[in-house]
Amino acid sequence: MESGEIKNYTIIALLVFTAYLIWPLLDAVILGVFTAYIFIFVKENLDEILEGRKGVSGLIIIMAILILILGLFYGLVTGILSIILNFENFVDTIIGSVIFIMDLLEFPAAASNYMESIVRDLMVNLRSYLIGGFRDAPKLFISSFVYVATSIYFFFFGEDVRNDLFYSLERLDEKIADILKVFIRSIYDLYNGVFLKRALMSFSVLVISGIGFFLLGIEFWIGWAILLAIVRFIPLLTNFIVYIPLGILYFALGNIWTGLAILIFGLLFIDTLPEIYIKPRIDVPDIKENSFLLFIGMISGSVLLGIKGFIIGPTVLIMFRDMLMHVYRKTS
Repeated sequence: MESGEIKNYTIIALLVFTAYLIWPLLDAVILGVFTAYIFIFVKENLDEILEGRKGVSGLIIIMAILILILGLFYGLVTGILSIILNFENFVDTIIGSVIFIMDLLEFPAAASNYMESIVRDLMVNLRSYLIGGFRDAPKLFISSFVYVATSIYFFFFGEDVRNDLFYSLERLDEKIADILKVFIRSIYDLYNGVFLKRALMSFSVLVISGIGFFLLGIEFWIGWAILLAIVRFIPLLTNFIVYIPLGILYFALGNIWTGLAILIFGLLFIDTLPEIYIKPRIDVPDIKENSFLLFIGMISGSVLLGIKGFIIGPTVLIMFRDMLMHVYRKTS
């Protein structure tokens, strides 16, 4: 074996070993890199708006990062505590909505009972998971620190890391370098053209629905807003599968005007406003995404790997697809 090949395999082994070491904290690292990437995107647009005054835009971004971190921590803790303390009411609300819709569609009573048991089991598992999260407070603290450190580091030095990475690729064997370039291009396209756009759209839905539900006096408005944001991020799902059952539930409870307000607000502001006014202003590369492949990757990744699989799943599938296309082009 030549010395060049030994060097290439050594680099790959070091990368695999590094991935193994950071695996327990991979959620925080991925979220940190993604957060830094979003703020780099925002800063570039702020520089244009402020006509090159980078000091002002940098200060705004740093303040936004701190506010986001504190806001996420506060919202996460208060939201989890609210769900745990009012868990039975929250479960009854969701089950009541599901049963009402199934009765409206004239499903058999056995089907309604079966669906109720499924939803209740899912909610019990969710509660156990949330309570277990508080038991793992030391790990949560370490993950939060890693998340903050990763976000700040990649925000300031992300471009240097990228340049060093591509410089290292140029020194590798051509075949290995081509494979790694395919992987890096897949990740870049997925994050830059798909995840970034979906994350910004989900955030806009979170803000809009949160404000609207709070003003309408909806119970558990934070939970419903978070659920809408998650649904907006997942391909093949649409927001109306959340706000229409919520509106129907309020109709069933006799709050006709509140239910009608939810449906109108959902149609005009949750569905229409982001698509017409926010999505065209998100200046990211127009990547043709495979919604079905992304959906399968998110669901299967979450089942196998937990939260980190929500990002790793579609990333692996897209990388595998692009690798097959690369091999096909090479052989043909």
